[in-house]
Amino acid sequence: MSQSRRLVKFGYSRDHRGDRMQFTYELLCSAEGAPVAVEVFDGAINDHKTVGSQIDKLKVRFGMDHVVLVGDRGMVSETTIHKELEPIGLDWITALKSASVRKLAEARVITPSLFDTHQVAEVQHPDFPGERLITCFTPFTKERNIRRREDLLPLLRQTQADQGDSR
Repeated sequence: MSQSRRLVKFGYSRDHRGDRMQFTYELLCSAEGAPVAVEVFDGAINDHKTVGSQIDKLKVRFGMDHVVLVGDRGMVSETTIHKELEPIGLDWITALKSASVRKLAEARVITPSLFDTHQVAEVQHPDFPGERLITCFTPFTKERNIRRREDLLPLLRQTQADQGDSR
């Protein structure tokens, strides 16, 4: 069996296509965004399980002493941060998961007034000690949320009407 056939496997599909085989690749870029290395992993491996080998590659192969890992929520999870990144002093940039953002909004750390003068703001919260939290306003997200609310309102009204009929 060829190496490429061994790498193509069924795994988590971001496109929700469990009927398709896939592979995972990690792309390493310079500060300017230029690709410097790529590695292919089997399609059943989770992104966060590839982080350690990529960090080693940057430090050993490229002789880097300061690395900033930029990754999505799946690759740079809390577990990855605490088990792999913090112990070796690695910096990271990622997005908070929805539950964390919701918690910050409920604590009124993130409010619409933050964005009255700028579309980006820095906030702090005791749940994230020593971390720099940058929030930003995105018109796309605002419009998506408006559409979702508009789609859900008729369902809510129907549910309320149905419950009123059953009382």
